[in-house]
Amino acid sequence: MNKKLIAFAVAAAAAAPLAAQADVTIYGKANVSYDGVKCDGGKYHYKVTSNSAQGCGALYDVDGDGVADFGTSYGPESRSSRLGFKGSEDLGNGMKAIWKMEFSVDMATNSAVGSTRNAYVGLAGDAWGTILMGRHDTPYKLATAKLDYFSDQLADFNGTIGFEDLRAQNAAAYISPNWGGFTLSAAIVAPGFLGGDVGRDWAEAYSIAGVYDNGGFFLGAAWEKFDSEWASFSGSTINGVPDANSGVAKDKWKIGGGWEGEVFGIDGIWESRNDQQDASGADVDSWQIQGKYMFGNNTIKGMFGNTDPDWESDYNSWALGWDYNFTRRTQLWVQYADSDDHWRGYALGLTHNF
Repeated sequence: MNKKLIAFAVAAAAAAPLAAQADVTIYGKANVSYDGVKCDGGKYHYKVTSNSAQGCGALYDVDGDGVADFGTSYGPESRSSRLGFKGSEDLGNGMKAIWKMEFSVDMATNSAVGSTRNAYVGLAGDAWGTILMGRHDTPYKLATAKLDYFSDQLADFNGTIGFEDLRAQNAAAYISPNWGGFTLSAAIVAPGFLGGDVGRDWAEAYSIAGVYDNGGFFLGAAWEKFDSEWASFSGSTINGVPDANSGVAKDKWKIGGGWEGEVFGIDGIWESRNDQQDASGADVDSWQIQGKYMFGNNTIKGMFGNTDPDWESDYNSWALGWDYNFTRRTQLWVQYADSDDHWRGYALGLTHNF
């Protein structure tokens, strides 16, 4: 912990003198909820993330055997709270240097500043687009990021449905200019993405996405492929089936789209993953639809989806939520989520963006 705090202090100190030379922005998100999550049975939730309280997996696996423990858990949860620094410098001729350093912050415990989120340096040009190098959300993840009305909340789609969205280190990415609402992005990832030196080639993962976003209409499609050694990096199983919490699919694709007006919004996503952890027959198909109704400072929203892993029976997930926006930056939210995968829960949260 002390090492993390020291590293964070050094990063903040390093950013300060840059303010005199270029545009620097300090930003962040404080997002904490009080959750109650009930585990109804011992079925392992195949996709659990630390920011989603689907408690029948790693979050509430008391004895560490990979199987949910019975009972109800209550308590606060810091949901993707973060603190970041970003900046740019005008290089002339329509080109600028850009950079970002972003850190997770656990506001519910004494963990304080945690792991690095997005951290990169790059060049951006009006005519040719943007090049980034460092740690960054893959184009696959960004292709449908806009389509989650429950993002960073109890029913975040990466937790309830289990879409496999990743943030890659050792990455180099290109993002095209905006051509009438359409952008194309691509990234390659060098060995070491999962923390081990398992690669032989100059690039062992590839991610490509195309997005159209114009006039309230959104459409995104993406494909991502990993080297077999990466896909099977952990090699662990639970009850003889792949442990999808600790590995990635060998290749996957998804498509999502939606429309949002002043009052209504609706969207949907389909994802297909092949050979989870490079295990033949360990395929997963997932889909989700969401809708919302906005009036005054209020938003009423709902979601329903299905996840179908080859190694176990498929299950449905659904959620209902209410958001109240005090301002554009401060929001109170309440929601309830339920999954056939033997968990259900509620959360009351408060979010402030700065």
